[in-house]
Amino acid sequence: MMPEHEQRFERIASEFLERPAGDYAELLRSGHVSSPDGVDPDEWREEIRRNARQDRIRVITSRVGDGAVATLNRKIPDDRAMDAMRAALDRTTALGDLEERSAELGHKPGRWLGHDDESIAVCDRCGARIYAPHGALNIQDGEALTERCPSSPNRAENPDPPIRSAPIHIPGRRSSGLRQRDDRPPTLLAHAALSPG
Repeated sequence: MMPEHEQRFERIASEFLERPAGDYAELLRSGHVSSPDGVDPDEWREEIRRNARQDRIRVITSRVGDGAVATLNRKIPDDRAMDAMRAALDRTTALGDLEERSAELGHKPGRWLGHDDESIAVCDRCGARIYAPHGALNIQDGEALTERCPSSPNRAENPDPPIRSAPIHIPGRRSSGLRQRDDRPPTLLAHAALSPG
C-alpha cells in the first residue's frame, strides 16, 4: 500500500477504535456510528437517543447482531435527492466491485468502515487491507487487491490467480499517475479495528 494511503488507513482505523470525542460526537460528525464491543446495545441506544433529544436531533437506532447502530435522520432537499441517491449507489457499486476483486484472490473482506469520502476494509482471513477514497480519481489500493490470500480455503486448488496491480482507477476516470504499492505487511491495529467480534 502506498505510504500516504497507509497513513489514511491507519488514521481511519485508529479513530474508529478510539473515538476520541465519544460515540455521540462520532454520530454527529459522520452521520452514523456503531456500538463498541462489550457494551450493552440497548443501554447504548438509549444514551444516543437521550443525547439526540437534548440537541433536538432526529436519529434512528437499531440492533444488529450483538451490537447496535445509530444514524442521523437527515432530510435531503428534493432538488438534491437524486444526486444523493446516485452518489450512494456509485459508492455501493464501487465497494461491491472491490469485494469481488478481492474474493478472486481468496480474500473475505469484513465490514466496510466509511470515513467522509474514504472507505477501508480488512480481510477476515489474513488481515490484508483495502483503501478506497471516493471522488474524482476513485483510486483503490491494498494487499487484498493484489496478493493471494494465504489463508484462503481454496488456495491449493488455484495457487496462481491473475494479479492486478494497485492502485487502480475506475475506467472512464482520469488516471491517477500513482506508483505501485510497497510490500509492508498489514498492521495489527487495522486488523483489530475491522475484525468481527
